[in-house]
Amino acid sequence: MNSFPSADLRRQHYVTAVPFGQQTNYRSSKYKNIGVNNPTEYSIIFRLDEVYLMQAEILLEQNRSAEAVPMINRSRQRAGLPLLSASLTVNDARNQMQEEKRREFFAEHGIRFFDLKRWGMLDQLITLKPNWKSYQSNWPLPQKELLLNTNLNPQNAGY
Repeated sequence: MNSFPSADLRRQHYVTAVPFGQQTNYRSSKYKNIGVNNPTEYSIIFRLDEVYLMQAEILLEQNRSAEAVPMINRSRQRAGLPLLSASLTVNDARNQMQEEKRREFFAEHGIRFFDLKRWGMLDQLITLKPNWKSYQSNWPLPQKELLLNTNLNPQNAGY
């Protein structure tokens, strides 16, 4: 919750406070009508903001921050946040893009896990998960597949 600026419309529309005793917990309320006979809300698999932020990430890898910032700003504008300056450095724009992805895609299809893995930040930021071990960043190869194809050996470390 602390990653959302107070003016961020996503915080208002995508998160619901759940009082519990003396504390307040939060839950995602992005998709309110899934499972209900509602023809106006569908299961979302791929969103336009994902395309914009993916393009921004690609441009930043090419050190083209002036072209990447407008892609990041599309998401910020929809969220009611101030637009970023096109004169941001590549590192500053990358940090902003990563924060936008964090806020925009929370609780969606494990996108955050794969982002952190790709950025090499998984071990340092997933430490809140109890019993996290570094080897879990790679999933085990199915035993059935290892038996069918010996070229897949050895099994991923830790499994």
